[in-house]
Amino acid sequence: MAQGSETLGGGDFELWELGMEFLHWPDQRLRGRELSNGRWCQVLESRSGRPDGPAVVRSWIDENLGVLLSAEVYDARQRRLKQFSITQFREQGDRWSCSVSMVDDRRGTKTELSFDGPAPR
Repeated sequence: MAQGSETLGGGDFELWELGMEFLHWPDQRLRGRELSNGRWCQVLESRSGRPDGPAVVRSWIDENLGVLLSAEVYDARQRRLKQFSITQFREQGDRWSCSVSMVDDRRGTKTELSFDGPAPR
């Protein structure tokens, strides 16, 4: 799928972002550790190698949980295009819930999604 080609319900999330395709781009580099939402994270920089569209994604991955907490998408000129973040991630009994947001700097819009895990069997 071409990046930037399809959005989820017309919102700010593009399908390649939800599928985290950037984690499979050819150039991956750890850039150190930083705090994100009060948690220590490894900062991963992914480069697409493409001159058009998203060129770089910086991801903050929680060191203890291995969960992507936030990410920023940049073009080849290092202008931020989007910012993704987990706004809530919690366990309720045997069920997990998660809320995420995406801010599109180009359009000046924000989309929020909430996910609830399957009910216990």
